Amino acid sequence: MLASVLFHGTAAQTTHVVGNALGWNIPPNGPSAYTTWASTQAFRVGDVLLFNFITGFHNFAEVPHAAYGPRTNANPIYIATTGPLESP
Repeated sequence: MLASVLFHGTAAQTTHVVGNALGWNIPPNGPSAYTTWASTQAFRVGDVLLFNFITGFHNFAEVPHAAYGPRTNANPIYIATTGPLESP
C-alpha cells in the first residue's frame, strides 16, 4: 500500500506598517531610516506591507528588479497615488 501525506504550512500573515510611526514620508535623516526599520523586521512570503501616506502628498511605485537598483520608476508595475490617510 502506498500512502501520501501533504503538509501545509499554517504560518500567519503579518502586516508590516512601513516605517512604523514615521509612515511613508521623507525622513529628516534621509532614506536610511527605512533601512534601519527594515533591519528590525522578519519578512515572510505572504506578508503585507502597508504604506501609510497622505493622498496628494506622497505615493509609491512597485518597480521591476532592474529598476530598483538604479532607483528609477521607468516602466512601473504599479503606482499607488491614493493612500490610506487623508490630508490634514
